[in-house]
Amino acid sequence: MKEMNCNIANDLIPLYVDNVLSEDSKELLENHISDCVHCKEILERMQSHIVIAEDKDIKPFKRIRKKLLIRMIIIVFLLIVIAAGYFACQLAEIPVSYVGDDLMKDMEVVCMEDGIYLRRENLSARGDIVIVDDSEGVLKFYIGENVPDHFRLEWWEKTCYTMLAENATHRGENEITEVHYCDKDGNILYTLWEKGE
Repeated sequence: MKEMNCNIANDLIPLYVDNVLSEDSKELLENHISDCVHCKEILERMQSHIVIAEDKDIKPFKRIRKKLLIRMIIIVFLLIVIAAGYFACQLAEIPVSYVGDDLMKDMEVVCMEDGIYLRRENLSARGDIVIVDDSEGVLKFYIGENVPDHFRLEWWEKTCYTMLAENATHRGENEITEVHYCDKDGNILYTLWEKGE
């Protein structure tokens, strides 16, 4: 078997550490290192340097990956909370618990050929229409506080028309001549429409 000198061994040590030497060259270098203390120290330093370098390189990536994973979990959690809040608002009943200028400003009675309609805008006029009385030509209604909310303005809608009385202006004796907003007991709070207008 050939003897290897230290210069050739020093050239082969990096290839040995990277595990790219042929079996014959590997065997020659291992035989030389077993006899040469100087080359053995070079190999050990090179191997320890590479192991340390790998540890230093891997740990920051593990920390970064952990931080990214935590941030992704937080983002997903926040998106779920936002989506749940949005759907809860869409399904929740928003009762009309007040009567005032904002409510009256957002409502108007409109007569059309097929009946009388209530035009509503914005959220202050949300809620179901509850007819209290429609006899003697007077229609009284209020917006229900404890009934499911079928009047929903979606983000693209600005106005909603709800029929109060069908063919109300062509009924003969029972023709509607006045429309009033009232409380639950039928007490008139606002007059929204009179036929003479």
